[in-house]
Amino acid sequence: MGAIGLLNIVASAVWYSVLGWHVSLLATSLENLTVRKRATRLTWLGPVMSTVGIVLCGLGPLITIILAYNLLTTLRKDFVLQVKAMDEELQSGRALGAPQG
Repeated sequence: MGAIGLLNIVASAVWYSVLGWHVSLLATSLENLTVRKRATRLTWLGPVMSTVGIVLCGLGPLITIILAYNLLTTLRKDFVLQVKAMDEELQSGRALGAPQG
């Protein structure tokens, strides 16, 4: 059982690193500096909290999941705003090379 627990800790640490890195790239394309900074922080803080936090008090993974959820919710809101803006452009005919004027 100890090997499975250790493997679980390593897998969660890798998952948080990849999540932070990927969200950081998405935030860069959205030009949202706040989300990019939070994602970069999660890239290193996620593995630290999931490994050290589980040893010290057991709440590290839970706190990291909450941080990741908040980050993804903020990113989702940005995507929704961008899609709405693109939809408004399409509705008004300002996109896709439509003639101006």
